[in-house]
Amino acid sequence: RLQKRRTRYVARHPHDLWHLDAKGPVRVRLKSGQTIEFHVLTVLDDASRAVLAVLVAPSPNLCAAVRVFRLAVKRWGLPSRFYLDRASIFDSYDFRTGLAELGVHRIKAKPRNPQPNGKIEAYHRVLVAWFTGRLRGQQVVDLEHLQQLLDGVIEVVYQDHRNRSLKASPRSVLGNAVSTRQVSAARVDGAFRKERSLKAHPVTGEVVVDGITYLVPETLRGLRLTFLVDPEPLVAPLVVHPASGEHLGLTRAAVAPTDLPAAPPPPTRWGRGPLQTLYDSWQGKTRPVAEP
Repeated sequence: RLQKRRTRYVARHPHDLWHLDAKGPVRVRLKSGQTIEFHVLTVLDDASRAVLAVLVAPSPNLCAAVRVFRLAVKRWGLPSRFYLDRASIFDSYDFRTGLAELGVHRIKAKPRNPQPNGKIEAYHRVLVAWFTGRLRGQQVVDLEHLQQLLDGVIEVVYQDHRNRSLKASPRSVLGNAVSTRQVSAARVDGAFRKERSLKAHPVTGEVVVDGITYLVPETLRGLRLTFLVDPEPLVAPLVVHPASGEHLGLTRAAVAPTDLPAAPPPPTRWGRGPLQTLYDSWQGKTRPVAEP
């Protein structure tokens, strides 16, 4: 009996279908002697194989997934469809709700079948060969330095490398084209905020959200209010006015100067190695030949 021939699906045009996946954990030894683990989260365009956003994160949690998705959307617009595996962060209620709020159709994938398409997995093999596999010969300062080195590899090497299937480079196929589905940054940020009901202090108006104390407006003190909490821990939440429904910003409670730890000076993010050479060439920087 003749069977139906299976061919790999390819999107018809850029931003028709996006992929999001995480690679890791990867262990790296820093210049200070400390050993850390990190993951690489990537948003990949199906039609062009171009990297739309890439992020180095210590853990592939909801905050990291939302952050890399926001980076891609604010630069390129919304995709028509989104392909993700059944990992807990991508299958979480908060992430799926955010996609639904933005009108992005998520392709349903079967559990325990993480490689039905193959494009993001092929990209991960390239990532191992060109980035994580070369970290042994590269001095790394911290996670921000890793992000710089990864950006250099993606922009200098990957985006302009000829793809075997497309017979062209991802950058040329993408053509710097943006999606026809443009959306404001405020809507992208608001889609992933989740509601939380908390009561403000009747005298001071203080409310504690994720260990940080904020102050509500004076007219809302002592009331149980609805707060919109962002996955980013450093982004202040919003409070919904019970009468008008307006979203109001919150201010952080004042902290005594003696309680604030002294901020260390920013480190010099440079390390000897091949990945640093790529990043410096991308940024137009040159180093003296006699530098040890």
